[in-house]
Amino acid sequence: MPTQKPDQMAPSRQTTKKRPEPVVLVLIGAAALGLAGCSGADTAGTDAPSRDLDTYRAEAAEVLADARSPRIDSATSDTWSIVLASAKTVEEASARLNAIRTTGRLPEAYIEERGAGAVIAVGRYGPDEMERGRRDLDDIRAMLVEGGRPYAFSFLAPPATSEMHGSNPDHDLRNVKRRFGPQARYTLQIGVYAKPDRRTRPNSREIAQFRQAAEEAVRELRQQGEQAFYYHAPTMSMVTVGIFGDADHDTGNGRQKAVESVRLRQTRSRHPHNLLNGQGIRMYARTIEGEQVMQLQGSSLVEIP
Repeated sequence: MPTQKPDQMAPSRQTTKKRPEPVVLVLIGAAALGLAGCSGADTAGTDAPSRDLDTYRAEAAEVLADARSPRIDSATSDTWSIVLASAKTVEEASARLNAIRTTGRLPEAYIEERGAGAVIAVGRYGPDEMERGRRDLDDIRAMLVEGGRPYAFSFLAPPATSEMHGSNPDHDLRNVKRRFGPQARYTLQIGVYAKPDRRTRPNSREIAQFRQAAEEAVRELRQQGEQAFYYHAPTMSMVTVGIFGDADHDTGNGRQKAVESVRLRQTRSRHPHNLLNGQGIRMYARTIEGEQVMQLQGSSLVEIP
């Protein structure tokens, strides 16, 4: 496939058989999806106009739920939220809501229906407000309430609409923890289908193309024997391979660098790059001697939501 300019690229299927062509762009990747990054790629010195989540910096005023009533919402098509606790039913969530609003010091908390269950959440963040959402998440996780941190395991949750689940539940990354249990902690991000220009929002036709391309890539990878998954977000779709646990990525004993299992290292060797629409993402890094060298962005380990 010939190299295209970033503003001309169309989605193509993920493949492990072709050498990726470089694209001069830095990919937002998993962080924009609300997944905690465990990246193995060095993003220092990229030539993109903005690094990490800066392009998602919020411009609009903060919109929070009305704390004066036990409001129950359904997740909207493009709004993310910080999930504090989950419950099997709305009634169970309602019983916990008052404590979180009062002694829990989060009066803006609200209940949100998600599938057959419900969650207690705070905040509403559009696709362009993810940086603010991550800052709020850090603050909430660090909150001290009666000597403890009750929200230490809070997380940013994507919209829970049916179209976000795609056509095959077995290939949907959202279903991994339910199917494989809490020991399923990480997966390796190897590709994203999205607009190269992150400053413009894709239209509905483009979003449908991204989702179709990601699902086709997953089907192709599975035919090759890979345990592949897709993850649909409001404006992009991600492709990952493998399910890994703490034993595969051991950060214990205060290690500065994680010890990775043979299985994880082998998966990285088969999928060394993180691709955008099937093409490599060119980035720059500095050597110890201070020389700037070009490299393709590597695949990265991310937490399973």
